[in-house]
Amino acid sequence: MKNQIFLILGYDINDSYFLQQEFCKQALNNYLSGNYKLKTLDIRGQRLAIPITLNSRSFYSGWMMYPEGLIKNTTPFGGWLK
Repeated sequence: MKNQIFLILGYDINDSYFLQQEFCKQALNNYLSGNYKLKTLDIRGQRLAIPITLNSRSFYSGWMMYPEGLIKNTTPFGGWLK
């Protein structure tokens, strides 16, 4: 189940709005400061791995930057930061 990572970190369905806001805030700050990894580039756009920190645990989230510049979260959890 995709929500397991958030349950492990101490969040549940009642935290959905907070998590959405926190993901967007951290992703924007990290993107603007250049703190991300470029992944696959294809005709749909550029994939990015942007770090997110929740409850002192850091992991990558997957994002897609579309050709027109729009960035959307495609994978909330993409692996733990090493």
